[in-house]
Amino acid sequence: MAKRGRKPIPDAKRAHTVVRFKESELNAIRKAAKESGKPISVFIRDVLLNHFERNGIPTQIQGKDPNQLSIETD
Repeated sequence: MAKRGRKPIPDAKRAHTVVRFKESELNAIRKAAKESGKPISVFIRDVLLNHFERNGIPTQIQGKDPNQLSIETD
């Protein structure tokens, strides 16, 4: 018997996080997202990943790989 539902997507975005903004900040984000033609969540993700790329921050960090670059903060 065949399984129902979607086939799994191997590289799907699965992690979620909650971010809180002031009302004025959220209004600015909504406006910018609308002007770019993107949903708010996609807009925020793109802005964050572009920030990481510009600042040389790795966006792919493996959990238990000793050869993987890690970010240390104070």
